[in-house]
Amino acid sequence: MTKSRVNQKIKIETIEAVSELLDQLEPKLKPKLSQDEKLFNLRHKIERVLRLGYSYGEITEVLKQQDINISTERLQRYLKDADD
Repeated sequence: MTKSRVNQKIKIETIEAVSELLDQLEPKLKPKLSQDEKLFNLRHKIERVLRLGYSYGEITEVLKQQDINISTERLQRYLKDADD
C-alpha cells in the first residue's frame, strides 16, 4: 500500500477519471441479509399480494418456505411501521 501525502497535488484530470470509475461501480451484494433487510427488499411485493387478496398468514407461510421465519403479527407490525 502506498503512503499518502497530506498536501499531495492531484491533477484535475485524475480526479475526473477517478470520479467516473467510482460512478461505474455496482453495489456489492451482501451474502446474507438481516430479516429486516429481507422484508425491506420484499415490502412492495408483499403489499401487492395483500392487495390481490392474500392474507398475512398465507404470506408468512410462503416466507417460511424460503427460510424467512416471521410471525404474522411481526409482519403486520413491520409493514405498519414501514408506512409511518
